[in-house]
Amino acid sequence: CLSIAPAASAQEPSDRPSALERLAQFEQVFEQCSAGLLDEITSEAWAGFGVHGQLSADKTGAINQFRSFCENGTTFDFDVTINRHWAHDQVHTIAAVFSGVMIAAEGQPTPNNLRVTLIIAPDDTGTMLIQHSHISALR
Repeated sequence: CLSIAPAASAQEPSDRPSALERLAQFEQVFEQCSAGLLDEITSEAWAGFGVHGQLSADKTGAINQFRSFCENGTTFDFDVTINRHWAHDQVHTIAAVFSGVMIAAEGQPTPNNLRVTLIIAPDDTGTMLIQHSHISALR
């Protein structure tokens, strides 16, 4: 469950998702293991660092890799806490911690404590999309 601390945020049109709503949807990507939602909430130029340190070659490759995890039976169960939320004009940087477990297809749960940083900004139509993401394991 997403735990949102109060943060000043630039106003976005009410008919479009806000930066915080995009963070909640990013959590849903994992909770629902939804490559389709990941595609929907990220820009065409989205690039991200995975927890193993590799930079996604491109959006399609990253989404296909995530889809393969899900199709192989991997599941995720995270609680999300926002550490910081910065906004300048319409560009948002959100630093959060995703804590919980990843359960591999074999059923073995692996505890995870991940720092997730998202850069969220509007596209040409004004729709807020994740432009960049970085995930790293906290010790």
